[in-house]
Amino acid sequence: RLSDQVYSDLRSRILDGRLAPGERLVELDLARMLEVSQAPVRDALIRLAHDGLVVKAPRRGSYVATVDRDEARSVYELRAVLEEFAARHACELSPAPDLQGMRQHLEGMHVAASANDVESLVEHDMAFHRELYSLTRHPLLPRIWPMLENTMRAFTAVSNRVLFRSLEVIAATHDPLLAALEEQDGATAATLFREHVQYVWTEMEGPRGP
Repeated sequence: RLSDQVYSDLRSRILDGRLAPGERLVELDLARMLEVSQAPVRDALIRLAHDGLVVKAPRRGSYVATVDRDEARSVYELRAVLEEFAARHACELSPAPDLQGMRQHLEGMHVAASANDVESLVEHDMAFHRELYSLTRHPLLPRIWPMLENTMRAFTAVSNRVLFRSLEVIAATHDPLLAALEEQDGATAATLFREHVQYVWTEMEGPRGP
């Protein structure tokens, strides 16, 4: 559908920075740029708002979402605790959980990195961590992830461009996480997942050099 194409196009522009955080999104201007009517643009903006990538402000219009640092800090603090617990718990399960889904998403990250496809990499990154919450068989963890994901998407789109010299480096940071789960090394997996989450936030919070 045309609305799906417009949604995908605008989403890609937000994730790769062509539409910058805080930029106003005027339906008519976007429709002219994409050479479509305003209706599919309006539908796309509603979907992007649901994704957390667009903010629709009453009487002010739509804007590319900016990162609320206090909200992001809260999410990362919680994620560090949850993923440490989830990784340790997953390694202690018997029988061991099926990691095929995480393997596929890690491979997808590397493929996306090779193609310099930011949107696909973010999707596989989100799915990789979502899988961790699900495979724990914990009754609450899979229900918690969606509450974190919208903030994570907006923040990841920014942090990927600021912190990492290439998409391949981002994909590679996930390799040791999966390796620890495959070895069912609960202590190592818990530490690595906690440090993985904390690294991005620490770097974003830390003083920037000249």
